[in-house]
Amino acid sequence: MELKKTLLEQALALPVDDRELLAAALFSSLDDTSDPAVTAEWRAELLRRRDQARLDPSVMLDGQRVFDELFAEFGVERPA
Repeated sequence: MELKKTLLEQALALPVDDRELLAAALFSSLDDTSDPAVTAEWRAELLRRRDQARLDPSVMLDGQRVFDELFAEFGVERPA
């Protein structure tokens, strides 16, 4: 847990451009394009969630609340 907290604190201290590059790299590392079945399943899930949100916007989560909960979970103070 301490390593995650330290990494998150260091990442949040980076300039915006560097954080954007880091976020993109981390996000792309989650995409297992080596397995077309996994990619197809993710695409189907994303489309399902998009359609659900369009039909019923009440299923959407407030972004501010999500970030507040994430920062609290990792015990990191939100940047100003």
